[in-house]
Amino acid sequence: MATKGKQMTSQRQLAWVFDLNKCIGCQTCSVACKVLWAEDEGMEQMWWMTTNTQPGRGAPRDWETMGGGYKNGEPQLGHLPTAEEFGGGWDYNYDEVLRGGKGRSVHLTRINDATDGARWGPNWDEDEGGGEWPNPYYFYL
Repeated sequence: MATKGKQMTSQRQLAWVFDLNKCIGCQTCSVACKVLWAEDEGMEQMWWMTTNTQPGRGAPRDWETMGGGYKNGEPQLGHLPTAEEFGGGWDYNYDEVLRGGKGRSVHLTRINDATDGARWGPNWDEDEGGGEWPNPYYFYL
């Protein structure tokens, strides 16, 4: 593992195969990959192994409409998502709930929930099924 200030170059390519039939959408693989491969400055929006559910807009928000890919074998530029489109994490009152000595009288809530202006974040629309009965659908991608 690289140490701060020391750059290591891999001479191999790594790949993983996941059986999505067993995926429960916990994002453990996403966080592990983020911590290992994309923790340096300037890499805040790099998430390589995220799990999106369908239907849903995904993360970054509406990523399927951002273009990119290939056309006639040539790479096509897409839209680079902004920090707002990607969303972010929130701060919670963990200390108050877990160490504040208030037992069950205090509930876990976001700090500054009414004023932080959050409009999107990872898993914002996760685990919402779609379709009409008797043909609803919901699956991880």
